[in-house]
Formats: sequence, structure tokens, C-alpha cells
Amino acid sequence: MLPLALVAAALLSAGAGVGATGIGAASRPLDIETFHSLGRIGAPVVSPNQERVLFLTSFYSHAENKQAVYVNCLDISSGSITQLTENRPGLAVSNPLWFDDNTIGFVRKGALYRQELGPSANATVVYDPPVPISNVAFREKEGVIAFVAPVYPNATLGESARLALEGARRRDSAMVYDSLWARHWNEWSTPEKHNVFVAPLQHTADGWRFGNETNLVAALPATHDPLMRWHIDDYAISPTGNAVALVARPPVENSAWSTNVDIYL
Repeated sequence: MLPLALVAAALLSAGAGVGATGIGAASRPLDIETFHSLGRIGAPVVSPNQERVLFLTSFYSHAENKQAVYVNCLDISSGSITQLTENRPGLAVSNPLWFDDNTIGFVRKGALYRQELGPSANATVVYDPPVPISNVAFREKEGVIAFVAPVYPNATLGESARLALEGARRRDSAMVYDSLWARHWNEWSTPEKHNVFVAPLQHTADGWRFGNETNLVAALPATHDPLMRWHIDDYAISPTGNAVALVARPPVENSAWSTNVDIYL
């Protein structure tokens, strides 16, 4: 088992000097420009052989009013850090993962990419779905991939993309709500809901082969939660790859009156 203290210490040392001022710079008030220039470090993702760690670093450009998010790789034994993806304002990646000990994956603009380790390696598309996906988990041995995608009720990814295009062509924006929530904080409820999907994904001699996706939420009791979402920490693939555990609200008439959640398998 990899000591978490080693990973934490290495990441802390990695983040200690990020930003515009750096360690040892002359002290000055923390103004908004300096605050925006400080780098934010994401959660560590340890390689299967427990020798390396992927983590995201994000910077906000005050001048361009854009954020840059890129993938770094930390060698645990040496503490050296290699930047793997481009650092440019307006270009953001998310969800770093390992395909194997020498190949990483990440999500950019809703598509899954694959890239060999190395600062100048080219990224190739593994899966470019008709709707954007997020929170991807992959089990190479079992050949199973899981992800979250916003879809219309009882619709596939392709059908949801078509419905979204039709909705964008509407000449009005009227919506009818017959249950709470209609709006939560700064978001209106929309017909699309974030559902969990699984699909077979295997590497063959001809490249990556992606099988038909299965909507796991379709097997759950009907829910009225307009803001139901899952993140990478809210669902997990079993070690054998034949089951997924996820967190969901039980069906209620008006979900704004309840904060109860259950775990479904």
C-alpha cells in the first residue's frame, strides 16, 4: 500500500512555489491579481504500479479573464514533476485517469483522450460522444468504462443530442414546472438529467473499441430530483467490474423538501 503521507508531502512541495510570487519573494498585500495567479492543485490519482501520481493544476489569467487547467505527473520516489498537457488560458482538461502504468487519460470538451507519458506526447481521442461526458472511471483488466452524461428521460446519448439541438432551435424559452425544484440557487431545472453509464472499452490491434452504453439510472426508481448529479466520488465500479454502486435520491414528489439519499447497487 502506498503511504498517503508521501503523496501528500510531494504535492505540497509541488504547490508551494506555484503562482506569480513564489517562495522567497518580497512580501506584499494579497491583492486580487496575486490571488488569481496562485495555482490550484487537484486531487492525486495514483498509477496502478503506485510509482506516479497525476494531478491537475489550474491557473486563472486576470489579463485574459480565462482559466488554464492542465495535467501534471509526479514521480513519487524522486519528487520530480512533468507537465503533460498544454498550459494555455482558455484550454482546460479534467478527470485525469490511468489507462495503464505508462498511458494516461483525461476529458477535454466532453470527450475522452488518451496520451502516452511524456511532455511532448500527442493526445488521441478514445471516445467522442454525441453529448459531453464527465467523471470517467476505467477498469482496464475488466474492459469497463463508466461515465456521467446529461440525457433526456428515456433517451440514449444520440437521441439526447438530437433533442438538445431541437431545443436550441426553439423560438421561445418557456418551461412548465409541476414539482419542486424549479430553480436551485443559480440554476434552472432542465429536462436533461446527469445519468451514470457503463460500456465495454477494449484496446484491439485496430485501436480502441467502444461498445454500446447502458444507462444504469434507468433501472432505478423514478426520481423527481431536478439537480441529480454524480461525481467521481459518488459512484464506484466493483473490483470485478460487474456492478456499480452509486448515490441517488429516493423518489419523492417534491425533492426540495428532503435531503435524503440512498446507495443503490
